[in-house]
Amino acid sequence: MRASALPAVAANQAPRCEVPPRPGTASTGRTPAAGPASPERFGSEAVDRVLEGLRTTGRDALVAAMSDDGFRTEVPAQPELAGLRSLPLPPGRVTMVDLVAPADRLSVVKAWESARRTGMAMVPVRLAGDAGQQWTMIFLDARHRAGTWLGLLVPGSGQGGPTANGLPLPPPVTPRTAALRKNMFAVITGVDERAPLLLGWQEDQMVGVRSVEFLHPDDQDRAISSWLGMLADKSPQRYRVRHRRSDGSWLWVECENTYIDHPDPDQVTVLTQLSDISDEMLAYEALGRREQMVRRLAEAVPLALAYVAPNGATTYANGRGAQVLGLVGQVGILSPANAAIGTTGRHALRRALESVLSSGATEELELALHSPEGGARQCKFTIVNLPDPEGNPGALVCAEDVTESARLRQELEYKATYDALTRCHNREATMTALEQAVASGPGPSAVIFVDVDRFKTVNDRLGHAAGDALLKVVAQRLADCVRAGDIVGRLGGDEFLVVCRTVTEEAEVVRIAERIELALSAPVHLVGATVSARASIGVSWAQPGMSADALVASADAAMYVSKREGAGRPVVLPAGDDALSSDQDDGPRPSA
Repeated sequence: MRASALPAVAANQAPRCEVPPRPGTASTGRTPAAGPASPERFGSEAVDRVLEGLRTTGRDALVAAMSDDGFRTEVPAQPELAGLRSLPLPPGRVTMVDLVAPADRLSVVKAWESARRTGMAMVPVRLAGDAGQQWTMIFLDARHRAGTWLGLLVPGSGQGGPTANGLPLPPPVTPRTAALRKNMFAVITGVDERAPLLLGWQEDQMVGVRSVEFLHPDDQDRAISSWLGMLADKSPQRYRVRHRRSDGSWLWVECENTYIDHPDPDQVTVLTQLSDISDEMLAYEALGRREQMVRRLAEAVPLALAYVAPNGATTYANGRGAQVLGLVGQVGILSPANAAIGTTGRHALRRALESVLSSGATEELELALHSPEGGARQCKFTIVNLPDPEGNPGALVCAEDVTESARLRQELEYKATYDALTRCHNREATMTALEQAVASGPGPSAVIFVDVDRFKTVNDRLGHAAGDALLKVVAQRLADCVRAGDIVGRLGGDEFLVVCRTVTEEAEVVRIAERIELALSAPVHLVGATVSARASIGVSWAQPGMSADALVASADAAMYVSKREGAGRPVVLPAGDDALSSDQDDGPRPSA
């Protein structure tokens, strides 16, 4: 039966086909656009003529039954429908929209809405998976005869198109859900009628196979972990995986495993509900690509952005500007009202901005910021020349809160400079400072080598904790004795070196050494004992052209002489004297 062979009352109807949305979608509530006046509702006689035409000449039409909400139901056994071919009814709740190609779905929705108003509507469609053949879909209010709405598919466009001989059935509607039964070892023991339609596998191809074998290799660990969690808790577990279909393709599904207990472990059943989430995952993938692009853009700039005009006015600041830069309302970066930047920071930024606008080069600087809300912070600013779309000059100020990285940097610098136990300069930092003093100091430099006497005895008798405490006391007493600008360093173990920069005469460094002798002669009270902090002290001062290593070697030699004498008195040795451990009478001399 061609669509053009329908009674004229149907064939001449050209409704603005508006059908209720598919289940789960909300009505927009919009008023249809103005157009020709809606026709009167078709009466029962007109519907009866269409039914009679189907019975007599419509043997090649396909018929489906629908409830008032548009969902398909079983075609009733009514005489008016005898001889018509019924569309297969798939499991689940489906509509006529599920039969057509995506491009025609909205037309079908509108046709259903039109039929709800007038009792009858028709629309040309192409079926899903068969875009080469055109059909006419007719909605008919046959409740007075068959007790149901009818949806008809007639080959041809309704305008004299071809009629199919040996009418093909529309492709089956793929369900969105399915259910599997498994034992406690995840072996499939049964499937419902929707599973073959959803996955393509027949029941005998799935039963007896462990379900993980159907899953994508990258998703198997996730599925196994969820399965073990379900067995442990006996509570439903949900996860998302890619399930292999019979054609080799992968279908994204959400699985929910429900544990059904039984006294006999061999009788335990797990019911797995599968839900097709392929559309959702495609949307996620598209969203992920967009998010990736946004992330790449975000990675190219710091966290806070502000566009600043040559006069210092901030014309744009992103959402992080207020938090990082202290921008509130119309307060600009360079405004005096911006207390977080401060006067010094504003001057520095102004100079950098002027440099960028004049030269086009990029400027970077780091400033300390403070605000009542955020406290003290360290921010890195990058200023880039960026004219506006009209070509007017301007600059993009990018700011990043680097407080934490600045703190870590300071910690690393401290650890690279200071001894962790005594807080003196470490050996490397001490020698670096001495080399700089010898090479470029405004005057001669001197060093005082201090070696704590009988330190090993304290360690052996009282333990390493007591030894550490003694070294801390020695370091503090040395720091109290030196001049401002002098450096106290720990060379290692119980050896300390005092770098005295710009020594005008030998007597000056001797006085410092004698203060050290006096300070270290006082007893040290430790937990459970009182010990002596007395040390052997060697002094040497630099001669022109002397290296730092030679200066330290001379002081070290003087210290050994002091140690041999055993009195803790400083011994002075001019740099360059190689009497490192001489027993000669004219060797290094103790200070007076």
